[in-house]
Amino acid sequence: MGTQLPHLWNPHKIKKSDKMKLRYKISIGLALALAGSLLWGGSVWLWLAGICAGKFLIRLLLTIALAIAVYILAYALIIGAILWVLIS
Repeated sequence: MGTQLPHLWNPHKIKKSDKMKLRYKISIGLALALAGSLLWGGSVWLWLAGICAGKFLIRLLLTIALAIAVYILAYALIIGAILWVLIS
């Protein structure tokens, strides 16, 4: 038991905790949608759609930023390797 990885101890427990996390995320999203709807009026479904669209856009922007950073670092590594070979 001491040599097993923690995620291999009880896979059912991990699945259960993932379901709970998803439930919490959904309930928080619904609570935000309901609160926004009560504060500013409008439909709960429009607020839910806005929250989902906002999450999608934020994830998209973070993915693009990460891709650009990896692209720049890869080229810096290539140029650094070429300079290292030429200098040494």
